[in-house]
Amino acid sequence: MFQSIRTGGTLMHTVFLSIVYALLCLVHLAACLMRHNAVRGITKPFLMPVLAFLYLSFDKTPQLLVFFALILGSAGDLFLLFTEKPGCMKAGMTAFALGHICYIAAFFKDINAVDPFVLAAAAVSYGIMVFILYRHFGKFLPRAMLIPATAYLLILSAMSVSALLHFASAPSLNGLSAVSGSWLFIFSDTLLTSFLFKPGTKQNNFSVMLTYIFAQTFLAAGFAQAFAR
Repeated sequence: MFQSIRTGGTLMHTVFLSIVYALLCLVHLAACLMRHNAVRGITKPFLMPVLAFLYLSFDKTPQLLVFFALILGSAGDLFLLFTEKPGCMKAGMTAFALGHICYIAAFFKDINAVDPFVLAAAAVSYGIMVFILYRHFGKFLPRAMLIPATAYLLILSAMSVSALLHFASAPSLNGLSAVSGSWLFIFSDTLLTSFLFKPGTKQNNFSVMLTYIFAQTFLAAGFAQAFAR
């Protein structure tokens, strides 16, 4: 493991970035918990860039698609800090959607033959999930957000399906990490949508960011060769 880390970046560099990322996550989550919006706003845009460079440090042959996915996630994070401003919500969704497309492309680069039964089961399962979420949130979303939100949901689901197919084609700890990350991403975005649009739902930035941070971390770890088994 350490040999793989050293070929991506020096061991000290990797340890330093790991500590910075852990501290940044802890400070941000504490700010969310204490509703300290100033600290939350300052730390949020730096989470994914630090994770992106940590990923580069862990992987001797990193995929730029994964790096770009994380950077696009940072752009989405920044836009979503200003959801009250016109266009910021759609801009944030667009940035995250482009990041998911990068993940999809990265997964499909390594997908081998997939069992047709697995493909059919995934299509049916995710189709049911999309239908349920659409029926549930379609009642609360503003009309102007319905089409963009539906498109985003389809892209997010496609990212998760691609992670599952990647794992099914060659089971590994990396693949399991990526699948788990994709599921956490769906859960985090479901929480966020509820807080933003469903009447009577108490906003809880802590739960959204906790699941989001784990989602992106697990996805990045899914591609990191230092964890390959």
